[in-house]
Amino acid sequence: MACRSILLRILEVARRERLIPTNPVRDVEAPKPRINAERIFGHERRRTFTPEEFGRFLVACRPFYRDHFLTQIGTGLRSGELLGLRRRRVYPELRRIEVIEVRYEAGRFGRGFKAEPKSPASVRVVPMCEQVHQAIARQLPAGTRPDELVFPGPGGSIRIPRGARTPLSTHNLRRVYQAAVAAAGEDLAHLDLRGPHDLRHTFATWLEDGGIPSRVIDELMGHAGARRDRGASGRPMGRVYRETTPAMLARVTTALDERIDLATQVAAELLYEVGNPLPPSTPHERFASDGRQIRDEVTLWRQAGLGN
Repeated sequence: MACRSILLRILEVARRERLIPTNPVRDVEAPKPRINAERIFGHERRRTFTPEEFGRFLVACRPFYRDHFLTQIGTGLRSGELLGLRRRRVYPELRRIEVIEVRYEAGRFGRGFKAEPKSPASVRVVPMCEQVHQAIARQLPAGTRPDELVFPGPGGSIRIPRGARTPLSTHNLRRVYQAAVAAAGEDLAHLDLRGPHDLRHTFATWLEDGGIPSRVIDELMGHAGARRDRGASGRPMGRVYRETTPAMLARVTTALDERIDLATQVAAELLYEVGNPLPPSTPHERFASDGRQIRDEVTLWRQAGLGN
């Protein structure tokens, strides 16, 4: 399916340049997708978290990156969008995030930032629920310049001091995510977790569970289908008159806060279980010998708004 799509686009460019008279791929019927019976019957392992499972993920995650993943699950941003987000695109007083700049990595062709994504539908406004608002506030110290990244890396590599706000690659974010899943062990072994994109799946699932219309979910996630108004979302003319109201956005943020609040409460309770320390292989190995450090971290979490 993907190969056909790429070939179709290549030959379409050739047709527009009048290098070929017609695009022959248009006359070839697209292959039908294979029926996935395991998914239909519900036997396939999930790629989404429940709030309780996400709480266990937060416990296993390196503390520096908790706000990264909490924001990703609370906004549905792609990893490149999260790591390309700059201070000037964040409006705490309006509780909104403007999504446009993107962090990209293209192997030997280089890496960096794009001023805008490849799809116009990806340029969008995402509301900030309270938990995301607090996470972003923790990441933006006073005096942060407008062009600074909201979610940088920790620094500490060669010739870069620890604490420096350096760009974080999507590859390294994925490595941290997978390390947290591995550290969680049996708590998350029943899930089919692959990378930070799982948090995007979870964002959509939580909103659907909260009764948010699919059209609104698609718009918040930057899906092109929402802008074309296909299928059950209504006729194209309806988009001229239909807007996502403040009341609907309030429903969105409420649904997310309810679930993230539960996740952080689970995480805080697990961190309090000093008598049952996490396995030594987890990122919390340093806490195993001194429970007071766990209590201190939970206190800081709660002061910052996590686990209330």
